[in-house]
Amino acid sequence: MKKTISVNLGGIAFVIDEDAYNKLEQYISAIKSKFQNKDEQEEIIQDIEFRIAELFTSNLKSSSRSIVYLNDVEETIKKMGDPSTIAGEEGEAKKESGNLNYVHTEKKLFRNNEDKIISGICSGLSAYLGLHDPIWIRILFTIIGLLTGGSAIIAYIIGIIIIPEAKTNSQKLQMKGQPVTLQNLEENFDNVRNSLNNSKFSEALHTIINFVIRIVKYFVALILLIIGFSVLTLLFIGAMQSNLDWLHLGNEFSQMKNYLIDDGKLFVTTIIAAFMVIGIPALAMIVLGVRILTKKTLFNSTAKLILLGLWILGLFLGSYVIKMWVSQVSYDGIYEEKIALNNNSKVLKISSNEDLSYELENNYITVNGQKMKEGKLVIPNTELNIKQSTTDDIYLLKLQKSNGKSDEFAHGLAKSIQVNIIKTDSSLYIDRLFQVLGERPIFRNQRVRYTLYIPIGKKVYLSNSAKNLIYDIKNKHNMFDDYMVNHTWEMKEDGLECIDCSDRELANGNADDVRVIPMLQTK
Repeated sequence: MKKTISVNLGGIAFVIDEDAYNKLEQYISAIKSKFQNKDEQEEIIQDIEFRIAELFTSNLKSSSRSIVYLNDVEETIKKMGDPSTIAGEEGEAKKESGNLNYVHTEKKLFRNNEDKIISGICSGLSAYLGLHDPIWIRILFTIIGLLTGGSAIIAYIIGIIIIPEAKTNSQKLQMKGQPVTLQNLEENFDNVRNSLNNSKFSEALHTIINFVIRIVKYFVALILLIIGFSVLTLLFIGAMQSNLDWLHLGNEFSQMKNYLIDDGKLFVTTIIAAFMVIGIPALAMIVLGVRILTKKTLFNSTAKLILLGLWILGLFLGSYVIKMWVSQVSYDGIYEEKIALNNNSKVLKISSNEDLSYELENNYITVNGQKMKEGKLVIPNTELNIKQSTTDDIYLLKLQKSNGKSDEFAHGLAKSIQVNIIKTDSSLYIDRLFQVLGERPIFRNQRVRYTLYIPIGKKVYLSNSAKNLIYDIKNKHNMFDDYMVNHTWEMKEDGLECIDCSDRELANGNADDVRVIPMLQTK
């Protein structure tokens, strides 16, 4: 009967008989004696014990045993190497030892943490494939990433999760397929990847790649700084310009604000939300750009958490602001009026503003070069349609429309629209501009829609000045609105019909748009 002893090697518990234990203890003691003058003695011993545990586990699994015997220890010593043959002064002894102790080791895929840019996957894969330099794997991975639209990044992240990192010297040897012997552990402890970076071409290529990466980093940092400072500058300028009235300088944005905003508190809240939602990310871009350039952190963890909290609060505030702005125009108001017209003339001529120049400059609205009185709101949003009347009367149906924050408010804005219509027995002039009345007029998408109802047999002439007034008038010829001007139209039972258009005009839609293709077809 033999005595068994429980030991722990590399974090794994083994049951070993007494003879095997004595042999193993002598072997490890000899190893410790050989490496006693090295600063890394403990780490080397840990690697050796870890490798011995791997070999024991393999032997026990293949033989379906649970106890380590003397022959297992002797076989392991043969694979690992005799301590007496390493760390000697004669190179020949080392050479012979290396030849005797060489045992094939199966390669394993690890992440190489000693030669990494991000996580060491490319370097580990290069070692596994037997390539001399991981730069080719990195270039290939970059190309695949560009061709797949970034899908390779997902595969890379999965690789980080499932591929273990080569932490021990033993694992680094296995990564390259080198035998895990005492001699190799000693020789490769300080740098197991020297053989991967020993060519001048590789060094030059690495230098070029690092230079390109550095240039890209500086370029990205510069873009971040430009975007960040630009956004913050625009926010400050917008906030300042929107409140320059008290300086009496005048600016377009300030004037527009007076016509768009009737709630000063909501406007201030909007400015605050804009700084929180947009300004904080812009500030983060600046901080990140500075960190890339100088490797210095401008904010500590507490400041970052405060800014993150303010940004999240800004999102809620921004949602509230958007909701409030939408509520300003969520209701529709309509004011309707029927205007009777004389039916004495044979042809009713329709005209409007010939040309219209409408712009907002300084503190005034300028129409055709003429400045409107400050605070006067004039809007060019008028359309005219022509339909068949169900009676013998000619009349103009006017719909004044507006949006608002309530039914009552929207209806009041629609009713406050003042239009300019000039009618005679034979003509109808409709101004494309209309004014919004009130002590402080405000814009809420006010518009005026006219519909001219004429009975069957009645004729209208659309002058050229009405080109920008008429909109989507249905006619028998499916002629576009722009082509209907400068012609007389008669209302028929089946719709408007042009009575002075030539066949060519009807075919081509416009008298000036003459097609020459039919003429070229004649021989």
